Amino acid sequence: MHAATLQMEIYLLPNWMLERLALSPSQRLHLNAFASALLAILAAPMLVEVPHVCLFQYFLHVPCLGCGITHSLISMERLDLSGAIRANPAGIVVAAFLGVQLVARPVALLADRGEPAIARLSRRASAFTVAALIFVWIWRLFVAV
Repeated sequence: MHAATLQMEIYLLPNWMLERLALSPSQRLHLNAFASALLAILAAPMLVEVPHVCLFQYFLHVPCLGCGITHSLISMERLDLSGAIRANPAGIVVAAFLGVQLVARPVALLADRGEPAIARLSRRASAFTVAALIFVWIWRLFVAV
């Protein structure tokens, strides 16, 4: 029995699209994780131009876990570490998580024997990323007032 873990894996490609490919279910999962990480990195600069309302902030009057992550990712893409930390320090962990996905998932697609280890690595990286988001959020709520 596995203990419940927090995970932050978001898959953007629909299953109907992936089912058309001659890949095993685990290969489709790795392809989806890779494509989703790539899309997140490429879309980040465009997302800051989209008007949005943080419902967490609107209703509860506190920032949500993800406030500043997009700006932090953009700063990381520009190699602006201080800007990333100002926007949201957990963004550095999110950027590292996306980087792990971009490297590890193609390896899992090409090397069947490495697939279980990469799946475990991804789950652990995901749990660490969620923990970092929660830690920064709590720190912002109670310490950085």
